Amino acid sequence: MNSIFDKNGVMIFPNPLHKTIRESKQVLIVKECYCPNGHNLINRKAMFGNFPGILLKIRQKNDEGLIALSPVYGDKSKISLNIELIDKEILGVYCPDCEVKLPIFSKCECGADLIGMFLTKDSSFKEVAAICTRVNCFNSQLKSSEDIISKIMNV
Repeated sequence: MNSIFDKNGVMIFPNPLHKTIRESKQVLIVKECYCPNGHNLINRKAMFGNFPGILLKIRQKNDEGLIALSPVYGDKSKISLNIELIDKEILGVYCPDCEVKLPIFSKCECGADLIGMFLTKDSSFKEVAAICTRVNCFNSQLKSSEDIISKIMNV
C-alpha cells in the first residue's frame, strides 16, 4: 500500500524534477560552488530531488534569512527559510558560513546586480555561476573558461 506520508508522518509530495531528470539525456548539476573565502555553498540542508542545494544568506531591508537554490541547470526552484521574500526587492547575498558579501559579476538586464558564486576554490571569475539579486528576476549565467556556457533561468 502506497502511503502519502513517510515513517515520521511527513507528507510526501511528488517531485516533478525527478521526471525531468529521468527523461533528459544530459543534466548539468552544480556540485561545488564557493564564496570568495572558499566555503562550499552546496549544502544538504535543502535537497532538490537527490541533489543538495546552494545555500545563501540573504538580507532584505531589515530582515535576514536563508535561501536555497536548486543546483540543477535550468531549474528555477528555490526555498526561502526564515524570511518572506518581497517581490522585486533587491537582496544582499552572503556566504552563510563567513558572511562575506558575494561579489558583483556584472549588471543584470533588470538593473540589479548579478553576483558571482565560484565553481572552483581559487575564486576566479573564469569559472562562475551568476545570479540576479532581484527577487523573482530569474536571469543567471554560467561561465566556464572565459566562455558563457549559457544564460540560465535558475533563481
